[in-house]
Amino acid sequence: MPWFAGSPGALRAALYRGAALIGLALMLGSARALFGPRSSPVALLVGLAAGFALHGLVLSHAVVVRGPTSLALGLVAAALGVWLANRALLRSLSAASAVEPQSAPTKFGLPESLALALCGAACAFALESVARPLRLAFGGLSTDDTAFALTGLAWAALGAAAFSPLALAVLRPRHALPVLLAAGCVACLYGLQLIGALGLRDALDSFLRRQPWDLDLSNESMLGADLLIAGRCLLVAAATLGIALGSARERWRWFSVFLGAGLATCCLPFFTSIHAQSAATESAPGAIEQLLGSVPDARVRMAAWLAVGAAAAAVLVARQATPRRWIALACTLALGAWVFRSPVAHTTIASPWQRFQPVHYWAAESELGVLSVETAPGGALTATLDRKRLTPIGPETLDDEACLRLAWTTRRNATAVRDRLDSVLLVGQLTPERDLALRQLGVARIDRTATWWRHMQEMETTLFAPGSPPEGQILDPGQLTKAQLSAYALVYVPPLKNESFAPDPERLRALGAVAWLEAGQSAVAREWGDRVLATSASVRDLWIGIGAVGEEGVPGGTQRRLRVPFAWMNQRPHQRQFQATRMATERLAQASSGTPHAALAETLRELYGAQKHSSPFETEAQKIEWPQAALEHLRAAALAPAVDPGVQDLCRAAARILREKREVNWIYDYLGPVAERHPHWEELQRALIAADFETLDAARAATRLSALRLLRPLDLDLLLDLAKAHSLDGQPALAIPMLSEVNRMQPDRRDVERLLAMARARAGEANARAEIESLLLEDPDDEYLRQFLGAAPYSDVAGDYASPAADDHDHGHE
Repeated sequence: MPWFAGSPGALRAALYRGAALIGLALMLGSARALFGPRSSPVALLVGLAAGFALHGLVLSHAVVVRGPTSLALGLVAAALGVWLANRALLRSLSAASAVEPQSAPTKFGLPESLALALCGAACAFALESVARPLRLAFGGLSTDDTAFALTGLAWAALGAAAFSPLALAVLRPRHALPVLLAAGCVACLYGLQLIGALGLRDALDSFLRRQPWDLDLSNESMLGADLLIAGRCLLVAAATLGIALGSARERWRWFSVFLGAGLATCCLPFFTSIHAQSAATESAPGAIEQLLGSVPDARVRMAAWLAVGAAAAAVLVARQATPRRWIALACTLALGAWVFRSPVAHTTIASPWQRFQPVHYWAAESELGVLSVETAPGGALTATLDRKRLTPIGPETLDDEACLRLAWTTRRNATAVRDRLDSVLLVGQLTPERDLALRQLGVARIDRTATWWRHMQEMETTLFAPGSPPEGQILDPGQLTKAQLSAYALVYVPPLKNESFAPDPERLRALGAVAWLEAGQSAVAREWGDRVLATSASVRDLWIGIGAVGEEGVPGGTQRRLRVPFAWMNQRPHQRQFQATRMATERLAQASSGTPHAALAETLRELYGAQKHSSPFETEAQKIEWPQAALEHLRAAALAPAVDPGVQDLCRAAARILREKREVNWIYDYLGPVAERHPHWEELQRALIAADFETLDAARAATRLSALRLLRPLDLDLLLDLAKAHSLDGQPALAIPMLSEVNRMQPDRRDVERLLAMARARAGEANARAEIESLLLEDPDDEYLRQFLGAAPYSDVAGDYASPAADDHDHGHE
């Protein structure tokens, strides 16, 4: 089930790449009529580079490989492109070919072909072992992968065009190809050393700021920075491999090399799964970094030894022992000696783009990539796969909980699942926060599955420490059947920041599953189905729920096409996010026009159309814009006879943000009517209470707090606010029971004891003086409290609650 992966999956992606290489090998080896009696290796490489650039920079948003059919069409297009490039370049090179002495073509030799296939396999393995740490350290998006691959192809084509004649002047064609393939494989070790050297934030910043390009760390995931970094790290290896392919003169040699590379690419995930390793913090400090950092180096060295051995075999099968043969053999042995003597390169597993460097508590090298449990900014733990977070952090937890609650509510409203057991299949990583949210919704059993299911138990043990994960099975996604899935009340795919996540909404609906797409990625270009859910509790990200969402969802609309990839890659990440989100909200607004869902869609369109890039030094509330037009539409949506799913979360977000911005008039005008219609929406009531305190209307604040207390009788912060309201309203006697209750539930809190003593003094109780004297014995410097030893009147009541607490006790909830 591909949608379980949250991405195309390492295995499927490897099979696609391998199939493309094998298909190219078959065309080169057998299609004499297609390419003609002679073919130019330079034309082949230039055509491949040009075709990849055309697709990656111009057509990738419109032409996406999603299955065998599109892969076959891509191979046909590649064959046509190579044929055109071959014909054009052969004409331009005909004059030079006439001057050069032409050697007789050699016949197909099985031993030499096998040796070349081994060389091609070793090169594919070495390049992938370099590409993975390159993506881990400097990539993260599909646009980064496109730029990296394009750079490698460009260097290969340039190397073939510029230096392959020089290589043929020193070595025979049948000797040059295997030796240079081995040299390219060995050069990957040098590329790893460069990746490690640029893996530090200061080193990367210094490299980017050099003239003439003059970039900086703000160019993360932009085309210029990607090309520059990949050009530096892949130059030697890619150019050497290009020279090697440019020195080939017969198509059967290309067939052997590409066939070996294709087969090795298909087998890469299986080889990686055999050699999967993991480590935890119980080891010595830095053990995780040393383990995972040394894995690429070990793999490239193994591939280099294989390439050197295969190259030596290819040289030795030559029948004539010419001097060039011995030169080629000496070069091969020299490459082996360099591999033996080259320094070990420990590449980084953390991104130098990020200012915050994580502490790894657990990590594993698996067939899917690098899995880890590490610290996020703020100290919370998060799980990652190839540097992409699998669990939310910071404000993202608000969205995560909102999406879960909305998906559960929508599914439970469906008649077909009302009588089922309250069990959920979570297609993702379980965390303590998700476990708590599901338990609060009434879920009795939580089963889990994902492509990393083999490592899920270890990850959960680390995430839940010092506690233990909840009961529930960890299932193999490949073994799940439709009958098993139908036993769950909800199959849930949580929000995942992954632009390549593109599940089939019809299949999700058939399986009773709900999955979430991030509107700020490429979700607008995906198929959503007839109905979707739209929500955001943080406003930072808009999430689109697809699948089994029911008829109460918002119309999904039709797919939109993103900008040309070249223009898209030249934008900063936040600009791409704003543009994609606006396109998604416009899609929703257009589809909902004239329907009962228009108010919600217009709210989203106005809200996300007003967002702009903010300073990193601003608070979360300061970074969010809430225009009046969005608030007007939101009020209309919340007061409608049938309230759309997602409106409540948007109202909560508006209440929280307007409260922090202290927009009192907007709270009264836009949220007040909604709070009257929906008194159980607590966040709105709390915003109105904050507005009452701002306007010094303590009596109304006390009335709202008393009503809210019926819903949250053990909320200590609410009791303290109610005591404050009574005190500000000139009724300290009513505040005393609230403060006494808090003091009983959390004894020895000096801040509460202090407030209680002052309230009793204001109420004229006789024992207040003794309590104040006792508190002053503990802190004689508390001059504000000392005034209560005298007679009334005392200072303004607001000063009681503005005074700093004398201890560090938390205001918790019970």
